[in-house]
Amino acid sequence: MRSLGLPVAYVSGYLRTVQSPDEKRLEGADAMHAWALSWCGEDAGWIGLDPTNDILASHDHVMLAIGRDYADVAPIDGVIFASAPSGSRPPSTSSRSARLLTPPFAR
Repeated sequence: MRSLGLPVAYVSGYLRTVQSPDEKRLEGADAMHAWALSWCGEDAGWIGLDPTNDILASHDHVMLAIGRDYADVAPIDGVIFASAPSGSRPPSTSSRSARLLTPPFAR
């Protein structure tokens, strides 16, 4: 979509997992799921597209993070702390980096 000049964002989140008996179960329910947001102009705004389920994103899509691609919104980002053998230098004390949820059009 970007190659066509359309502004697009990658969204990571979850799908609502409880459907009524007459609803079809969506692919990706009960696990992390991703979909795209595309800017469709001032009148429509950002529209969510779920190509896995061939539907528009709706209230069933719970957004956790927005970025340019998967690397921007990876579900795990941090540092691993482990014990060092005796006589080694002490482990570094780096803290986990926090990512803020921001709209794709904010810079």
